[in-house]
Amino acid sequence: QAEPEIESRVPSLSVRSLPPPEIPKTQLDESDLAILKSSLSQSRARSEHLKSRCDELTKILAERDRQLRELRGYVHDASRIQERDHAYLRATHLDPAVALEIELLKRRLETAGLKP
Repeated sequence: QAEPEIESRVPSLSVRSLPPPEIPKTQLDESDLAILKSSLSQSRARSEHLKSRCDELTKILAERDRQLRELRGYVHDASRIQERDHAYLRATHLDPAVALEIELLKRRLETAGLKP
C-alpha cells in the first residue's frame, strides 16, 4: 500500500520532458586557428621523431640479440671442448681457447665452401 502513495507524490520524469543541454558556441579567431595549426605540426614532428627513434632502438636491439647469440655459441663451443669427445685436444695439451679458435676457423671455412 505504501508504494502507490510514493508514486503519486513523485512526478514522473521522462527523457523527452528534459530540455536539451545547452552547448556554448565558441568562435575561433585567426590567432586560435594559428595556435591549433602550430600545435598540430609540433605533434606531427614529435610523432615522426619518436617513430625514427623507435626504429633506431629496434635496430640496436636486433644487433645486441645477434651478438648475444654469437656469444652463446662461443660459450657452447668452449664447453663442448671440455667434454670427453674432445679428449684428444686435452691429450695434446692444446689450450682450449686455441682449440676453439681452430674449430671456429674450420667452421668459417666450411660456410665459405672451402675445405678445412
